[in-house]
Amino acid sequence: MDAAKIGGSLLACTDEAVLPVSQVFDAIKELGNQGVDEQWNPLVITSASSLSKLPVESSSVDVAILIWQSLDSPVDQLVQEILRVLKAGGTTLIRKSSQSGVGSVDKANLLG
Repeated sequence: MDAAKIGGSLLACTDEAVLPVSQVFDAIKELGNQGVDEQWNPLVITSASSLSKLPVESSSVDVAILIWQSLDSPVDQLVQEILRVLKAGGTTLIRKSSQSGVGSVDKANLLG
């Protein structure tokens, strides 16, 4: 199945292994929806920093959202890929992940 046909016109990328869908919706709200509604089927790519090329056709995305855990991470290649897949006049949002600490476990609670 072609990944570009799964998603629609909204692409969300993250360097995290897991991305809560609520973060994608929060980013859409931050953009003022930009015409995005519940009919859109976002393509979410996790661990995007490990990809050399996004599995999306050139000039096929209306809205690209980059949600990054560390803004110090090397994202130059990913930004170039987002520019490649973004349609002319498309919208991009880059934001820091609000997921810090999610999934961390307090060892004191485990040991009793």
